[in-house]
Amino acid sequence: MRQTGMGKTAIYKAIATGDFPPFIKIGGRASALPQSWLDAFVEYRAGLSK
Repeated sequence: MRQTGMGKTAIYKAIATGDFPPFIKIGGRASALPQSWLDAFVEYRAGLSK
């Protein structure tokens, strides 16, 4: 959340609309997002604000 500047609710809404890459289940209650996906999303958002 720190890297994106988005809150938890905003991230889940963005996942639901397809604007944020979905998390990958890595365990029963654990999910993760590959760093490369997160980096690409942050770069994309930075490009939108220019």
